[in-house]
Amino acid sequence: MTDRAEVAAGLYRSLAEGNRGDILSRLHPTFSGHTTAGLPLGLGGVYGSPQTMLRDFWGQIARSWIAAAYPSEYLPLDDDRLLVRGVYRGRGKKSGTEFDAEFVHILRFDGDRIVELTQLTDSARWAHALEPETNGSETNMEDGR
Repeated sequence: MTDRAEVAAGLYRSLAEGNRGDILSRLHPTFSGHTTAGLPLGLGGVYGSPQTMLRDFWGQIARSWIAAAYPSEYLPLDDDRLLVRGVYRGRGKKSGTEFDAEFVHILRFDGDRIVELTQLTDSARWAHALEPETNGSETNMEDGR
């Protein structure tokens, strides 16, 4: 694993543990986060500082889901970026509905700190996890059952 991959892996561990101090230590003071459009609860968008990302994005996730990111691949790019591929796994806190959603993160570095995170994920799976499980009682629209 490269040094950047180790920094990224540490970020995912700290997020799973809820270690705010370590999360912030991995993010550059000028950090910005760019999250997937269409995420529920208005979470898609731009977060302009480490504190805003922690409070308004990751904090809202912690309030609404029990979830973690499981990276499976770290691919260094030609410049100061790292592509991380993996899956989010979790469930809605109120609904109990489980979800898996693949992700791609592109992390840009300034030295050994993350200065930018761009997230791509399946927003529909996140939204579905906020809905109560239907236990197979939904209608099959193709055959009318």
